[in-house]
Amino acid sequence: MWTVLALAGTLLPGGVLAQELLQVATVSEVSEKGAVKVTLSLKNLWDRPLYHIHPMFHFHHSMAMGPMIHSLAPGESATLVNTGHPPVVQVGRYPLTVITSYKKSSGGPQNATQIHTDSFYYKEPAVSDVEGRMVASVSEGASAMRVSIKNNSSSFKNVQLALLMPPGLISETFKGMMGFTIRGGEEKHFEIPVSKLTGVPDGEYPVRLTIEYGELMKHYAGEIRGQIHFGAGEIDLWPHLVAIVLFILALAVFSYKLKSQTLAA
Repeated sequence: MWTVLALAGTLLPGGVLAQELLQVATVSEVSEKGAVKVTLSLKNLWDRPLYHIHPMFHFHHSMAMGPMIHSLAPGESATLVNTGHPPVVQVGRYPLTVITSYKKSSGGPQNATQIHTDSFYYKEPAVSDVEGRMVASVSEGASAMRVSIKNNSSSFKNVQLALLMPPGLISETFKGMMGFTIRGGEEKHFEIPVSKLTGVPDGEYPVRLTIEYGELMKHYAGEIRGQIHFGAGEIDLWPHLVAIVLFILALAVFSYKLKSQTLAA
């Protein structure tokens, strides 16, 4: 049994991860028979209204669209309840994803996207033995994610991977889900090429990869987080860092002179 995880953050039309404008929270309840009830709470943290707030729930091998909220005033909240998650059967932990799109103006042509990750467990919170890491690789305008996955246990695992990216990003070699067997103590390495659709701006985009498997009638889930960049080379942070250092030095000099003048007086 497999499911999909996601990320947390806000993507503005330029693709740059920004301060979250929506406060998103989920509370999951699981019955003894495995029925799942998810309560979604949304709150506008911005100082202006948000429009066309539309959440999508990503569940176990399925998705469910939530109702669209026309607008949320600054500080206003809304609560939605979803019971569309397929009943869970295996004991263990299950991830939950809510992708919410909204507009910063009522007539805005492009949506911002915020992705919220949570999880819940059925009867017992199983801990995954498979972990990994993911780093971006950029060369000659092409972008890819270099992935490393390691099985920390002594037994083999039949893992299932799911790639989750913001709307507008695609991978021609990784569509939907991918599965393979990883032996005990083994570490696998592979690369996932990622491209963006026409009209999607350059910028930094978050990427998430889920790792899930079943073993002895239990369900295990984990997540790898990364960032990918599109544009002319890597984002250069040095000018910003230099400016910050110079500003701190200027404050220190000013403070020293002020203290010296006070002592002299």
